[in-house]
Amino acid sequence: MKLTDIASAPEVAYRELQRNIDSLPEDKVLILENCEMPPGCVPERTALMLFHDGEDYILKLDDAVLYTGFNRAMQFLCSGKPLPFTNFQMLSRFLRLLPSRPPTPTSPELQPHRSPSSSPVWWQR
Repeated sequence: MKLTDIASAPEVAYRELQRNIDSLPEDKVLILENCEMPPGCVPERTALMLFHDGEDYILKLDDAVLYTGFNRAMQFLCSGKPLPFTNFQMLSRFLRLLPSRPPTPTSPELQPHRSPSSSPVWWQR
């Protein structure tokens, strides 16, 4: 999975992401393994972690990532600190500010029918 795919994901994918985070037991973390980072990041791949901490939604990279680009949201994500959001709407707004790819005619989000097997796979740690 690419981080740019998350930023440009359709609303239905964000609703699925919220359901997955909300259904986590208190001590579990939703992990997007081996996430390809945008150009300007070292390392090029890491895990993106999402979880609840009390009432907040938390977004964190599993590894320290050096980012040399100009996207402000990406700079915050690569700061090395967990990023808290008071609700899922704020988290999803932040994710949409990350570098994204423009949809193409072959992008799954532009296809009229998507099978459940084509949705992203979420892992728990």
